[in-house]
Amino acid sequence: MSVHKLFPSFSWSRPLPAPFNDSSIEPATTDKLHLSQYNATGLLKATLHAPTLRALMAYMDIDPSVGTPKSGAKGAVGLQGENLTIAEYPSSDGTVHAVVFNRNAGKFWAICVSDPDSSLTPYSLTEPQQDGAALLFALIPLALQDAEFSSLYSQLAQEHKAKYPDPERAAGFAYKICDNVYRRITNAKGLRTAGIGVEILTTNLPRITQLKLEKGEYTPGHVIAGNFKVFTAVPGKEPEVIVDHADFVGKYGFSERTFSALEQKLIPDLPASHEIAPETVELCQHAMATTKSTTPMRKFMLRGPSGTGKTEASRAVAAGLGLPYVVQTCAADFDFASLIGSFVPAAEDTGEDTGATCELQDEELPSFSDIRIDPATAYEMLTKEYNEDVTEEEVYRKLLEVIAARTATHYKEDGGIRYKYTETPLIQAMRNGWTVELQEPSVILNQGALVGLNGLLDQGRQIMLPTGEVLSRHPDAVLIITTNMGYVGCRNFNQSVLSRMDLIFDFDDLEPGKMVRRAAKVTGFDDAAMMKKMQRVIELIQSKCKAEHITDGTCGVRQVINWMQSYQISKNALKSARRTVIPYISQDADVRDEIDTTCLGAVMAA
Repeated sequence: MSVHKLFPSFSWSRPLPAPFNDSSIEPATTDKLHLSQYNATGLLKATLHAPTLRALMAYMDIDPSVGTPKSGAKGAVGLQGENLTIAEYPSSDGTVHAVVFNRNAGKFWAICVSDPDSSLTPYSLTEPQQDGAALLFALIPLALQDAEFSSLYSQLAQEHKAKYPDPERAAGFAYKICDNVYRRITNAKGLRTAGIGVEILTTNLPRITQLKLEKGEYTPGHVIAGNFKVFTAVPGKEPEVIVDHADFVGKYGFSERTFSALEQKLIPDLPASHEIAPETVELCQHAMATTKSTTPMRKFMLRGPSGTGKTEASRAVAAGLGLPYVVQTCAADFDFASLIGSFVPAAEDTGEDTGATCELQDEELPSFSDIRIDPATAYEMLTKEYNEDVTEEEVYRKLLEVIAARTATHYKEDGGIRYKYTETPLIQAMRNGWTVELQEPSVILNQGALVGLNGLLDQGRQIMLPTGEVLSRHPDAVLIITTNMGYVGCRNFNQSVLSRMDLIFDFDDLEPGKMVRRAAKVTGFDDAAMMKKMQRVIELIQSKCKAEHITDGTCGVRQVINWMQSYQISKNALKSARRTVIPYISQDADVRDEIDTTCLGAVMAA
């Protein structure tokens, strides 16, 4: 084997951990089935490397993706910001090897700690108990970004979890994963994006000082696995709490009104698959707690990429507050009148047939649950037409049309034609004390249109409508603006509108694991092996898009939901992904082809 400071010569002769120390298992193999795809030159041989195997086994003991972490297992690994991996490796001599790895620079800092109150000692690759296992342990999150490594890790982890019922089978995976790590580190430049760049100038690694620990300079913000003892996680960073629907829906109601049958139809019910976001609970808490104050919080903004759950959160807020919920979607050509309503020719004067929609009684209107469970029947209730292909969104829009028609009470005559004033969902909500989601106002070309709403948003809470009526905002009315920032066609908000928001929540891209779990809940998908592959594909896509600044597309929960549904029909993950995920990544065909090959194809071929 070639020389690299992370693989000191003596490390190749270290005793292998069980079961790889069995006399029936050879320490090296030339079997091509057990060679990494990156082993393509020189002596085609794969060798079991004790520090690598011990690092992997320690990681598997605490990795929640493998199953319930092993009782009493020590060690931890996490991420800090964009560049740092923070790790604590439990050495066999009882000490903790604390490691910081800068992924961009490929540099390590490390120390050895006997106990939290003891002095820190240097980490040296020349010491028998400091053979690089701790450094390799810190590299595992980065190594997992490779499709071959990820697949081998999953297979070896299952053997580890089952306590190695077939040592020879486990050895087959071990040869290949050790070879993968060795080749990707020693030939990092030649392998380019697949390589793991590691720069070790001396066997005595740079030290992490006591002062830096005390100042909290190294604080993992995202804990991947385990519990940190030497390093301190970000203060106030709490684990994600799953909120039970029974403890949320209607629990933050502040209105003492009795809603009509029609209004009750507009109060959302949350599907069992919906995960209540912490931001949703926080928003509801603020709305309820400030009800009796002089300035109750009723105006909120949810900002973030497509597919991060902003609309679902808005609907959940209405459910938590127990208020009717309506939506108004903006367009580029919107002006102020588009936001508040306008006069249109009355149906009886234009010959238009409104059908029976306006004659429906409140109890005959479909509810949110009716629309979600059977859109076609709900649509028939509204239009007397049965359309098997109608979508939930189309039915919901038709329901809003019916409501709008019932609230159109202002008329005027002009040139022998009778006009009626039709209020927008925004104005209906402001008048009646509902929750309204104003979607994508950042796409409006004339941002002055939004400024016209300032009268409703400030403490005066009034606006003049085209009818001459001065509308006062109902004290219960809640406005939620949801918007994508940084997308094509999106613009910055006028500062006067932004300053009138009571709270602004920024939604970040979902982690691939959470994205896949959320999609599985929605679709009922339960193929664990395929879910792991899907997660790995999304991880690679996100990493590549970030590294190469690919920003003209999207890869979110909607795409994963569609992928799962399509796969259940086609039984072909590659084909389904090429219809539901890859087309949305970029508008550049060459970029899509490259991602298809390097991200999708690499994982699915493993």
